[in-house]
Amino acid sequence: GIWHHVVVIRNNTTIRLYVDGEIIKELFGDALNGDSVYYLSIGASFIDGFYWHGIIDEVRIYKKAIY
Repeated sequence: GIWHHVVVIRNNTTIRLYVDGEIIKELFGDALNGDSVYYLSIGASFIDGFYWHGIIDEVRIYKKAIY
């Protein structure tokens, strides 16, 4: 299979999704202030029960945006 580098960066009221260094999606707004009731999920969806069928390797989570 083909490996991909996926990065999600949340900084204040902006979330950006990058795949292989290319920005794919941006979300903006006050709803992203950290008071959300949603959970972080890697490889599964809490909302609709879908699961990733593949390999996820070297997951890192940082307290601040480093990119």
